[in-house]
Amino acid sequence: MKLAIPVYSSDQFTWKGNRGCADASDFGSLAKHGRELFIGGRVFDDACDVGFYVVSTRSGARMLFTYVSDEDGYDGELQVYSSGDFFITIFND
Repeated sequence: MKLAIPVYSSDQFTWKGNRGCADASDFGSLAKHGRELFIGGRVFDDACDVGFYVVSTRSGARMLFTYVSDEDGYDGELQVYSSGDFFITIFND
């Protein structure tokens, strides 16, 4: 089964070291369910893991980021995704 995993450009995130950040509104129309954001999709057909690919504008390399956890920030919910030593935080704005 082929899954439709979203693909985003590395330019859509602000990077500091190995952490990228972006506002949820940067991704256009998102499905929201209560406090949950859905910017990713299922990444494996035999598991419920969700995530997305990020393509580097410098190298063209594609990395799969998968959902790790929710964190509460000073202004609400944050979602954290990981790809090994790299992390992405999505702010629910």
